Amino acid sequence: MSIWGPGPFENDDGADWIADLRDEPSLESIREAFAEIADPAHVGYVEVPDGAEAVAAAEVLAELLGSPGDDPVLDEDLDELAAALNKELKRESKRDVKTLVKQALDALEIVLNDTENSELRQMWDEQAEEMPAWTAAMTRLQQRLRKLAFP
Repeated sequence: MSIWGPGPFENDDGADWIADLRDEPSLESIREAFAEIADPAHVGYVEVPDGAEAVAAAEVLAELLGSPGDDPVLDEDLDELAAALNKELKRESKRDVKTLVKQALDALEIVLNDTENSELRQMWDEQAEEMPAWTAAMTRLQQRLRKLAFP
């Protein structure tokens, strides 16, 4: 995987995931990005593509719920994507949305902090100079999602 920055879409897997989401906008794609990692029965290794996709999905979810980061991806270039996802999101119950946010938080926790099982974390550990920027970006994303889940 090619990485050019610490942001959720500054790597091949995150960029590919958002491109696929643009082609087929669906909350199900966001759910799927968290499903295996956030499943309480999940035990085991999380490979880079799965971790990067979960991070990208968490960013999109945070933006959809009104908590964009410093460099929002759902800008005017992706208005159609945002509109389609927001339409689906409005049909979700508050409970379902909270569950989705909780899954995002669970997935991010593993990707960011499981030094044994997160291949993405291990890759960033090998890049000591850039690791603080990635950790800070992931921590800010977690904080934005926590505010949404526990206002």
